[in-house]
Amino acid sequence: MKGGLNSTVFILLLSSTIQAQNSLPQVASGTIERVENFPSRFISSRNIDIWLPVNYSSSKKYAVLYMHDGQMLYDSTTTWNKQAWEIDDVASVLMAEYRVKNLSW
Repeated sequence: MKGGLNSTVFILLLSSTIQAQNSLPQVASGTIERVENFPSRFISSRNIDIWLPVNYSSSKKYAVLYMHDGQMLYDSTTTWNKQAWEIDDVASVLMAEYRVKNLSW
């Protein structure tokens, strides 16, 4: 996997199927890592975007949240209706308020 990440430290895993495949979505907090052309025996290969929170550390363990509707999660400029769930903002606030465990997707 890219950047030395492994499945025990993934915070959020999402698929980017329809949005622009060559550009990363913009996030207000944290960063996005992309695994390009992730293969599957069930569907066509696709890019997988992984959101990492601010101050992410590969030495820590994180809870994992899988979000399957990747094109609507972060960046309203890449969506068909110009709206996004802004999940990076929501998750960052919930973690800062200790309402959820540290996570990523």
